[in-house]
Amino acid sequence: MEGVNLPFFFHAGETLGDGTDTDSNVFDAILLGTRRIGHGFSLFKHPLLIDMVKEKRILIESCPISNEVLRLCGSVTAHPLPALLARGVPCSLCNDDPAMLGQDTAGMSHDFWQALQGWKNLGLAGLGSLAENSVRWAAFEDQNQADWINGIKQASLGDSIKAKRMQEWQIEWEKFCLWIVEEYGDEFGDEQEAKPSEA
Repeated sequence: MEGVNLPFFFHAGETLGDGTDTDSNVFDAILLGTRRIGHGFSLFKHPLLIDMVKEKRILIESCPISNEVLRLCGSVTAHPLPALLARGVPCSLCNDDPAMLGQDTAGMSHDFWQALQGWKNLGLAGLGSLAENSVRWAAFEDQNQADWINGIKQASLGDSIKAKRMQEWQIEWEKFCLWIVEEYGDEFGDEQEAKPSEA
């Protein structure tokens, strides 16, 4: 249909990446012009595809709890998300099938908690980056393909729907970080001050 812009968000790479026919759906998703790949678990076994994902600015919707339940990995510590982040792959944290996994009332809280506990170097800033990416790579009705590509880098600029949502997210994120400092700052923030100086 002329004038209709329907972006692709494909579910692909929910495999071990061992070269089976199912594994090739990651190739298909990239070649068909997807903007996001749901799961992308097997991507870490394909260095050239990682480069393509980065070049084409494709977001990986990582679902560590689901991947663990489906036995793609033994635990969150064995999940490839940190390796993808280290390679500069844009990622977000997702929960796949929360109702099927018994998380329907918890939203994303358990996913973020497990990521924070499993990957010590992720930290609050890393969690924020994963959450921000889910908004930054979202599709909004006032964006054509060129606007969407520009919107990844300059998402909070201008008066588009995406810019407004990014601005709202940044305000809420700052409030959340302030709450963390007020609520837990004494427990974690003053550790350096409490240590005797080494002379």
